[in-house]
Amino acid sequence: MSRSTFIGLFLLLYFFSFQVQSQDNYTVKNYSDIDGLPQNSIKSIVPDESGYLWLATDGGLTRYDGHHFLIYDEFNTRDRSKRINSLKRHLKTGILYAETEWHEFVPIKKGSTIPQPLAFKTLFPNAEYPGDLMEELPLRYGNGSLFGVQLSASERCEITHDKVILYQQKNVKQILYPSDHPSLFFVSQKKLFHINTNTSADLIDEKGIAKVAITGDLTEEKNVSESTLKLFWNNATDQAFVYVNQSVYQLQYNGRVLTSKLLLKGFNFTEKNIITIYYHHPSKKFFLGSLTQGLYVIQLAVFNAKMAKEQFDKSIKYALIPYDSHTVLFANGSVLQTDGKEARLPLLTQYSNNFSIAIDKQAHIWAQKDFTVAKLSANGSKLLATYTFPDKASCLYMGTDGLLWIGTVGGIYTLDLTTPKATPQELMQLKNVSILKEQGDYLWIGTHKGLFRYHLKQKKFTAIPKMSDFHIRNILIRQDEVWICTYGDGFYLYKHQLLKKMPLDKSKYLNFSHCLVADQRGFFWVTTNKGLFQVAIKDLLAFHRGAKEEVYYNYFNQDYGFNINEFNGGCEPCGAALNDGNLVFPSLIGSVMFDPNLIQTELPDDPIYIDKILRDNVEIKLSNRLNINPDFERLNIMISTPYFGDRHNLQFEYKLKDENNWIPLEPNAAITFSTLSSGTHELLIRKAAGFGQSYTYKSFVIKVLPRFYETWWFKLLTSALILLLIILIFRQRTSRILKRNKMLEELVHSRTQELANNIHHLKDSQNQLEAQSNFQKRLLAAITHDIKSPLKYMMITGKQLYVNPEQNPSLKEVARAIYLSSRSMFYFTENLLNYSKLFVNDTQQDFKPLDLHHLVARKMDIFSEAGVHHNITFKNEIEKGTLVHTNGLILSVIIHNLLDNAVKFSVNGEVVFSSLKTASGIMLVMTDEGVGLPPEIVDWLNFSKGEEVSNGLGLKMIKELAPKIRVNIKAERLAKGTRFELQFPQMP
Repeated sequence: MSRSTFIGLFLLLYFFSFQVQSQDNYTVKNYSDIDGLPQNSIKSIVPDESGYLWLATDGGLTRYDGHHFLIYDEFNTRDRSKRINSLKRHLKTGILYAETEWHEFVPIKKGSTIPQPLAFKTLFPNAEYPGDLMEELPLRYGNGSLFGVQLSASERCEITHDKVILYQQKNVKQILYPSDHPSLFFVSQKKLFHINTNTSADLIDEKGIAKVAITGDLTEEKNVSESTLKLFWNNATDQAFVYVNQSVYQLQYNGRVLTSKLLLKGFNFTEKNIITIYYHHPSKKFFLGSLTQGLYVIQLAVFNAKMAKEQFDKSIKYALIPYDSHTVLFANGSVLQTDGKEARLPLLTQYSNNFSIAIDKQAHIWAQKDFTVAKLSANGSKLLATYTFPDKASCLYMGTDGLLWIGTVGGIYTLDLTTPKATPQELMQLKNVSILKEQGDYLWIGTHKGLFRYHLKQKKFTAIPKMSDFHIRNILIRQDEVWICTYGDGFYLYKHQLLKKMPLDKSKYLNFSHCLVADQRGFFWVTTNKGLFQVAIKDLLAFHRGAKEEVYYNYFNQDYGFNINEFNGGCEPCGAALNDGNLVFPSLIGSVMFDPNLIQTELPDDPIYIDKILRDNVEIKLSNRLNINPDFERLNIMISTPYFGDRHNLQFEYKLKDENNWIPLEPNAAITFSTLSSGTHELLIRKAAGFGQSYTYKSFVIKVLPRFYETWWFKLLTSALILLLIILIFRQRTSRILKRNKMLEELVHSRTQELANNIHHLKDSQNQLEAQSNFQKRLLAAITHDIKSPLKYMMITGKQLYVNPEQNPSLKEVARAIYLSSRSMFYFTENLLNYSKLFVNDTQQDFKPLDLHHLVARKMDIFSEAGVHHNITFKNEIEKGTLVHTNGLILSVIIHNLLDNAVKFSVNGEVVFSSLKTASGIMLVMTDEGVGLPPEIVDWLNFSKGEEVSNGLGLKMIKELAPKIRVNIKAERLAKGTRFELQFPQMP
């Protein structure tokens, strides 16, 4: 008995106790005014030639691109009413029109409306009565008829209670046809039918009435009559459907019979108040318009998801392997056929941990659990052998030449199935082995911490450097290709010594790629935690060799028939391709089985359209190009494309032509510019178009008008003015230079002569001045020196007279006067002598630390007698030990002159010396209560330059000497008296 016959008999015996719980074969989404519809009454649904769906509602004409609603109001249509009664297709031109309640017809072309609504007579200039309308559009009208139907561009009919009137050009034919159910008339393939039961219909044409059989799924319905049948048809879509017992069947005439196909079951049209239907074949989607509940979108299942009717945790499936051409065996003991029948092998469940399974050439089943690997009979009913390992078994792989590879958490073993009573042999020790695959002389080893390759003949073990620390989930060998799936870092291809990571999808779901299985059409199907991907193998190979920069992945989620988006991985095998072409994958809830040859993948290859342009939130009329002033703040360009697949597959990008990088754009998002330079810009928009293709492109020209200063005439005028100005300036400058040169030549000649004379006189004057200065200095020094001694003597004598008044009291006042005068003359001459020494020596004086308190006290003592005479009080508030780094002689002269000036111009007051510590150093402050310095003298003292305004020798000496000791002096006139500030530098 062959293996397939054995398995078939086994399933037949065991199937009676296991039934498959089939999940709903569709998903439903309901859209209402909350989701973007203008109103919840959908009266007609028709696609245009671009692929968009148009909805007729009482709130306005609405376009649906598969993911977003766009409402066309009076601004877009220019009609008198936004209430749309119906959508009609002109059968001669194919143009789609939206008919308003005022019977205005808004044309629809290339995904948008043409804002030129046509009136009744404008569209039908030859119409004399309503019947003529049938030549163009299938409209309802009165005149005793129930309704009229347009069969083709040249044929129409009128249907009454008892007859059908056929019009074919100028030929008219009446056919008696009494009917109590006029709603059961419909058109298919330009032929008029009346459905009678679920098995027959009448064909009515110029030849009369002919019976037509109905074949297919509808004939299986029970207890069907004209009263239970409900017909939905639309001449604009050429689709007809029968609704009976909550099931929807599509009717199509093939020239001989009406075929029927069950598309939808278990959806209550009556409860949802459905009045119009459109079925989109590529996406397997129903679009149902409700009179009260908006739009229902029903996605029919593309994939078959199965879950056994048993405890939930037992339905979780992992490893699986083909059992025969139409059957797959799961490691948890489930057996599933492509027809949906399922059985279970209880013994396999007992010896399997659900993560790895293998079948040898004798059809024996191999399973692993904990430290044991078990061998079962082909039908799984008998345990044949068990093998125990020191570590837990982690994976099984049936290699070539009858060799079973066993991976454990501690190493790799082999079991030669061709040798009787063979025992497992340790190949190597290696931690956490997760997958084993042979490729010629190599064994590829995946672990939780990297990828390795072992040469079977040379016994050479090699680590793949770029895959270190990667968790390897699966390995697929295809001739010279090694495909590696990782957990968290996508999947890779190793070919011709080149390891390259494959690109990810835009949401990066492929980072967690569980399994790759190839179908018979050249596609990989990749399972992840977030759904299933389909990708062309040739595109991946082209990317690997550098011939493509991007790869298109088509994404499917649970809307297409899965129980859940999350597929299972980390098992071996992780997916199966049966000989009949079906693919099977384990998921977190049950399994997914499908035939890839029957899946019509809907690709996003339709054109890109620009829907709307907003300038600062104000809509701009669409045209082939945009001319815009540069003063906008925000320019929004809305784009779309008709696509009824998953929005994950829409991958938009845009850029300006002269830019390098493409910018990703989410579907139905706006391209936004806040500024654009003046000039012509070409906006490029592209969209991934599908397998093997590159992109669908859309270009749009934006011309930003120049500002007035950027216009050619302004630039030309400005250039001319600048050129003229340059010429004028050049000529004027040249003339001035020539005149100045001539004047300079004359002046130079005159000045040269004068300068020569002046130099001669200056030399003479300089010699004379130097002689005079030297003479004056010596003379002043001699005078002061000569008079110093007599004055000193007179001072001493006067003091003696003053001190001893008892000898001669009458002489006391005379002596005191002599003493004060001589004292004053002495210090005056001493001060003058010190001043003259500075010029006689004519050298840089030495700077030394000097006690300010002591110096000021000594000077106050000199002027103490004069202070008593003027009733002046001297105060020395300088803290003892206050040092400054200066020249004592010069500072002595300055303080002497300050005190002398204060005593001269003060009576009955105070002279106060104090000091302050500043950021720059020590500041010496002197204030008096005299008459105060005049403002002009204060200004003269405070500024380094200016004409001399003081006749006093003392102030001149002060101003001249202060810079020599690096002292900044500042004078300030007070309300009474004067304040002097001497700022000394920091001590070195």
